[in-house]
Amino acid sequence: MRFYTVVPLALAAGCAMTRGATAVAPLETEGELYLYLLPSPETAGPGLRISGATALLADGTAVPLALELDAIEISARQRLVARGRLAPHQYAGIELQTAKQPLRVDAPFSIDARRATVLWLAQRPQAQAISLTATTPPKTVPALSSFCTDGASHDVVVFDKHLRSVTAAMPTGRSPWGITLDPVQGRGYVALADDDQIAIFDIANGRELSRIRLSPGDSPRELITSTDRRMVISANAGSNTVSLIDPLAMTEIARVQVGEQPISLLQDRNTARFYVFNARSSSISVVDPAQRKVVATVQTENSPLRGQLDRAGTRLYVASSQASYLTVYSVPALSVLQRVYVGVGTTALKVDPDTDFLYVATSDGRVSVFDPFSLLPLDYFDAGGAVTWMAIDGAENVLFMLMPEQRSVAAMQLTTRAAAGAFDVGPQPRVLVLTGERN
Repeated sequence: MRFYTVVPLALAAGCAMTRGATAVAPLETEGELYLYLLPSPETAGPGLRISGATALLADGTAVPLALELDAIEISARQRLVARGRLAPHQYAGIELQTAKQPLRVDAPFSIDARRATVLWLAQRPQAQAISLTATTPPKTVPALSSFCTDGASHDVVVFDKHLRSVTAAMPTGRSPWGITLDPVQGRGYVALADDDQIAIFDIANGRELSRIRLSPGDSPRELITSTDRRMVISANAGSNTVSLIDPLAMTEIARVQVGEQPISLLQDRNTARFYVFNARSSSISVVDPAQRKVVATVQTENSPLRGQLDRAGTRLYVASSQASYLTVYSVPALSVLQRVYVGVGTTALKVDPDTDFLYVATSDGRVSVFDPFSLLPLDYFDAGGAVTWMAIDGAENVLFMLMPEQRSVAAMQLTTRAAAGAFDVGPQPRVLVLTGERN
C-alpha cells in the first residue's frame, strides 16, 4: 500500500471572518449583492486590512455590507469579501474601510428586487499600493454552469466549472437543499425544505420559472432526475416519503412511504429503481417507480449517509457517519459482501465510473482513494476541511469538493492530484451539482 504526497487544497488569502450562519428570510422587496475578490497572477504584493464594506449610492450615501474577509491580499483563489441585502436602486460603486483611509472603487451596478448581483474585484497588476477595479462577471454558458445551494441565505450560487469562479447567485425560497439538473430541457430543480416545494429554474438565465407544491411537512431534502428524465424524485425527510414528480406537468404523480427520515437518493443506472437512504430507521428502501412501491428494505449501520454503485452496478457501497466501516452490498440481492474500514466519521462518498475508484471523505479532512478490486486504500489527500459532497466534471476530469466549515468549494485534477482552484460560497452550503457531471 502506497500513500502519496498530501495535496494542499486550502489556499489562504487574508482571513475569513468567523461568522455564524444567521438565518434570514427569503428576499421580498430587497435585492442582494455578492462582492468577490478574483485570484491574482502575482505571487507577491501589498496587503490591506479592511474593517468594513459599503455600497455607495450616487449621492454618496453609504449602505453597509456584511464583511466576510478582513484582508485583501494576493490570492490563488476567488474569495468572498462582503455580501448584503440592498434596496432596489442604481449604485455608483463600493467602498472598503481601512485603518488609513477609505478605498473607493467606482463601478456602477443596479440592484433589483428578489434578484442577486455579483461583482468581481481585481487588483491592478504591479501596483505599488492596493488598487482595485470592479466588473460584472461574464455570463456563464449553460454547458459550464454549475450550482451550490445555501440554506442560510436562501440562495443558489452559480459557478463556472471551468474558471472555478462564482459568476451569479439565484435567490430562492426558504432553505434550499437538494438540486438536480435536466440539461436537455435546460431546467434545474431545487428542493425548498422549509416551503415544502420544488422550485424550477432556467439553467441559461437563472430565473425561477415555477414551483411544484408538495404536502405540508414534507421537508424535501435531496432530488434526483430519473435516467429517462421523465421523473424528478424527492426524498421527503419530514413525512418519511418520496415523491415521484412529472417535471413537465409540474405535478406529483405518486408518493411512496419509505423508512424514517429519508435524506439521500441514488438512481440505479441499470434499472429504473432507486435507493432511498433512511437516517433515523437505519435502512435502505428500494423503490420501483413503475410499481410505485417499495420492493425491498435492507437494514444498515446506524444512520446511513448515502450510497454509491460501482461501474458495473453490481456492488452498492453504503457509508454511515457513525460507523468506521463502509458496507458493501451485492446488487440486486442486497446481501452483505464485506465491510471495509474507512475511518471514523465518513462525510462523503463518490465512485468515479470511468476508473471505478472509490473516494471516501472523513471528518478530519482526508479523502482516501480505494482500489475497486482489493478495496484497499491506494492514495489519500488532505482537502483542507471536512468534505460533505463530491462531484466529478466529466469534461475536464476534475473532482469538486464542498467544505461547509470553510464555506468553500475546492477542485482537484484527478489524474495528477494537483489543486485546480477553489472559491467561496455561502454561509451554509449543502449540495453542489455540475452540468456534465460524471455519474
